Amino acid sequence: MVSFYLTATILLCFIAYIGMEDSMRFVRFVEIDVRWHWIVVRAYFIRRKLERDLGIEPTTFKEHYQTYGKR
Repeated sequence: MVSFYLTATILLCFIAYIGMEDSMRFVRFVEIDVRWHWIVVRAYFIRRKLERDLGIEPTTFKEHYQTYGKR
């Protein structure tokens, strides 16, 4: 119960400090960023399977993320 009130208080302070419009803009940015990173992770597993099927030396996740994770 305490975590709910703490989260609600942080959210209300966040909205009071930067305003409703900018808060929604920030939430949209975070949502898009999380979705983008999820796509990068899924693409890595698809890439790993394709490399295994083709007999190519597999890349590490770090190499994959350095190539596709940056925008």
